[in-house]
Amino acid sequence: MDKKELQRYIEENIPIVRDMGFIIEEVGNEVIVVSGEYCRHINHTKSVFGGSISSVMTLAGWGRVRILIEGFDPEATVVIKSNSTDFILPVTKNYVVTTLKVDDKSIEKLKKKL
Repeated sequence: MDKKELQRYIEENIPIVRDMGFIIEEVGNEVIVVSGEYCRHINHTKSVFGGSISSVMTLAGWGRVRILIEGFDPEATVVIKSNSTDFILPVTKNYVVTTLKVDDKSIEKLKKKL
C-alpha cells in the first residue's frame, strides 16, 4: 500500500482524519510519516492541542501496523488497545510524526497473536 492508498483508506474508514487534515507523507518498509498543520490544531495557548498530537501519533502507529500485517494477514483488523503521550514541549508550528522501525522480535510476536 503506498501513501495515496493509505490516505484514501484512512479517510474512507476513519472520516475524522480528513476533517483533521492529517496527511500521510511517506510510507516505507520501516516507517510511516504523518503531518499536521499548526493552524488547524491551535489551542488557547497558541500551541498545538494535545489531543491532536495524540491523535496523529495514534494514526501513524495504526498505519504502521496496518502496512506491516498486509504481508501476512491482509484481512486482520487493527485496533489500538492503548496509548500514552508525554508532552515535553509545546508545538508551535506544522509538525510531523515518524514511526520507528519495528524489530523482528516484535513482528514475530504480532504474527503469533494474529
